Amino acid sequence: MTHQPAGANVVKRAMRLPVAHRFRLAWRLATSERVPLRARLPLFALILYLAMPLDIIPDFIPLIGQLDDLLVAGIAVWWFLRTCPPEVALDQIVRLEETPLGRAGRALPWLLTVVLAVVLGVALVLLLRWWTGRSPIPAPPVRASLV
Repeated sequence: MTHQPAGANVVKRAMRLPVAHRFRLAWRLATSERVPLRARLPLFALILYLAMPLDIIPDFIPLIGQLDDLLVAGIAVWWFLRTCPPEVALDQIVRLEETPLGRAGRALPWLLTVVLAVVLGVALVLLLRWWTGRSPIPAPPVRASLV
């Protein structure tokens, strides 16, 4: 009888990987032939769901509109973690642990932080303009018609 690594051990080791390696791990597992299709299918369905303009709860509703996306993502990742063979994930984690980070891999967390800060800053400015009643986009001038 062979000893299979526990799923919790695999998750702990994956969380210790640098951010760039976590993205590589997700890509490798999602495209691996060793991972059954029933495990990978929810991930592809998640990408399709997030790309669709229709949601369970519309995104224009503040906070609640994004919670349904988070819930669907959580369910898809949970399903993937439950059905992905731990030995396949552990093999990829070991390979990534032995792979040194390049310059781009070390810069990725900083880049993601800057992008998130810019997106949140723009959202805050738009929210404040909406709150104060000033439209962020000026309305076109109204022309008098001759008819």
